[in-house]
Amino acid sequence: MNKKRKRINNNKKSTRSNKSYSLRDYLKLLLLTLPLIVPISIGYYGSKKEEEDILKYEAHTQGVVTKTYEIIKRGKYFHYNFRIDNKIYKGSQGLSRKSQLNVGDTIEIVYSYKNPENNKANIN
Repeated sequence: MNKKRKRINNNKKSTRSNKSYSLRDYLKLLLLTLPLIVPISIGYYGSKKEEEDILKYEAHTQGVVTKTYEIIKRGKYFHYNFRIDNKIYKGSQGLSRKSQLNVGDTIEIVYSYKNPENNKANIN
C-alpha cells in the first residue's frame, strides 16, 4: 500500500496569533460595551450618593410594611410607607430569608432629613 501523505508547511504563520487590532476595532468594542457600562456606573454612583446622604443627614421615624412578596431564586422583598411633615414617602428593599415581616408591621426607617426620598428600613 502506497499512501501519500500531505506535506504540512510549518513555516506558515498563524493568522490568528499575529492579528493586530486597529484603532477602529477598539472603538467598535468601546461602543458595544458603553451601553452596558454607563447604566451600571450611574446606578452604583446613585446608590452611593443616597447612602452618603442618609449618613450625613440621618433621621429616624416609624414606618408600616405595606406589601411582602418573594421572587423565586431571588429572595424576599417588602414595601413600606412612612410620613414626614404630612407627606407620605415609600420605600422597598430585600429581606433576609431568616427575617419575617407581615403587612401592617411597624418598622424603623432611617432617612435623610434633607431628602426623605433617600431612606432605608432598619429591620435588624
